[in-house]
Amino acid sequence: MSDQSTILQSIWSKWRVLADADDLRKAQSLKEGDAGLGPAGLWMDESRMPVLLIPTTASATMPDYDESSSLEIRRAQKILDQRSGWFWLISCTDQELLNEFMAFCALVLFKISELGSSRKSIESSIEHFRRLLSRRAQEASDSELLGLFGELHLLNRLLEADPDAHLMWTAADHGRHDFSSGFTRTEVKTSRSRNDIITISSLEQLQAPADYELYLYYIRVEPAGTGGVSLDSLLESVLGRTSNRTLLESMIRERKVEIDARETNRRFTLAVLEERAYKVSDGFPRLAGSPDAGEIPDGVSDVSITYKVDLSKAEAFRIDDHCKPLNLMLGVDE
Repeated sequence: MSDQSTILQSIWSKWRVLADADDLRKAQSLKEGDAGLGPAGLWMDESRMPVLLIPTTASATMPDYDESSSLEIRRAQKILDQRSGWFWLISCTDQELLNEFMAFCALVLFKISELGSSRKSIESSIEHFRRLLSRRAQEASDSELLGLFGELHLLNRLLEADPDAHLMWTAADHGRHDFSSGFTRTEVKTSRSRNDIITISSLEQLQAPADYELYLYYIRVEPAGTGGVSLDSLLESVLGRTSNRTLLESMIRERKVEIDARETNRRFTLAVLEERAYKVSDGFPRLAGSPDAGEIPDGVSDVSITYKVDLSKAEAFRIDDHCKPLNLMLGVDE
């Protein structure tokens, strides 16, 4: 743990709320000019989620922060020390970012209690954190678009041989794997990295149903400017090859990935450098088990498991002909 992380953890421990939801641990008064507006603090809501309270006035106008979907800022009245006061209530709606949000809360409270920071300084901290969340959202969006690029690349190849191949694209219908045909399942992983590390987003992603064969199709790409394939042109290619454009357009919308042609063409004009295929079977580097197998106890739900796989450790499972999964799904004799 870095020195900064250690300091932030220490600050958070100092201010962490362990009592009931109405109990606030107070920092010193937040000053606006010479007027003290009362204590700032932390509060646990009814879901035991942390909320940062910054004192304000009934008439104060919140600056335009262009709030991200992960940061919620609202004004409300709260009772503290038997006094009613107005507060900005700042909370994080994304549980995966709670550690970052808790560190942000600790830093703001430290600024108020130890440094006597002004409202302007606190607003600057809020804006900095909002930008951090915006960058995280952009990174998540890029990851989704990169995944979509890989799936459409493979779909484009399948459609070249069979105009009905869009029916094999099960990722669009939130299937366990990206493609399915007959007894063959294929999971696509696309990477701009030079290493062989891929991210697996669930226990089921590398688990095949009984009597099915599962293949991992790996695509490595790099930014290519005018010499590559844009996501927009790839979309037009698959829509031009399918036997049912209307259905495929609907399937693409079901992916719920926001596509802005100008911006995505700038970031996602890519060249495919390498394509590999692996047969996922016993011994392949993966986490075993799935909810279907009963490993998750009764009463536990919404389990989120993400882990990394180093494909350099899976060479024994690599297939010489990376087109084999496509041929199997298309029913082509090898």
